[in-house]
Amino acid sequence: MRSIRQSILGFIVLASLTAVLGGCAPTSPSPSKVELVGRLHVLWGDGPPNSQKSTREYWLKDEANRWYRLLLKEELLQPWGGPQALDGRWIRIRGEMVDPQAPLVRVLFLQPQPEPFPT
Repeated sequence: MRSIRQSILGFIVLASLTAVLGGCAPTSPSPSKVELVGRLHVLWGDGPPNSQKSTREYWLKDEANRWYRLLLKEELLQPWGGPQALDGRWIRIRGEMVDPQAPLVRVLFLQPQPEPFPT
């Protein structure tokens, strides 16, 4: 009788672990596709003096005043004159939402857009 209880208990523990772990290693959800239009903001930062280090961040602010940090390769900016030429301009991007909480977008396509509110 005891061996039957141990077998049943062992089976329940194994089944519970399988259900909790999903039967395999955890996987991260795949990024969702996004298309956004907004104003590109390029932030430059310099390292300590004589360090030759600098950093550059790309942000997009859409018409609803939501901010998105952009992960993009500089090659996407070159056909349009590079980061300085696009800083402050309206752009359309397509990419993948890497982290919706951040929100962080990996840019796969970029194109300048006309100013939506001409002055």
